Amino acid sequence: MSLPNSTPGPWAINEKSPHRITGPKNETIATIFGGKLGIDTQRYNGRLVSLSWSMYDLLSRKAAGGDKQAKAIIDSIKK
Repeated sequence: MSLPNSTPGPWAINEKSPHRITGPKNETIATIFGGKLGIDTQRYNGRLVSLSWSMYDLLSRKAAGGDKQAKAIIDSIKK
């Protein structure tokens, strides 16, 4: 399932530049700021953001299968 007006997935974190999240054509789709938080936290946050497309895809499939909680989350994203 696709999300209108968003970059198609999958998304990935650039391990050499953990503030950069890329799309399937290696285009930068998001950046993570947080220099004061430290590199480990920046990498963790980057991985979390980079996996959001996969999480959306999973929730979409669960919602299509009748999962009401997943549908509520998907509906809130589409607002």
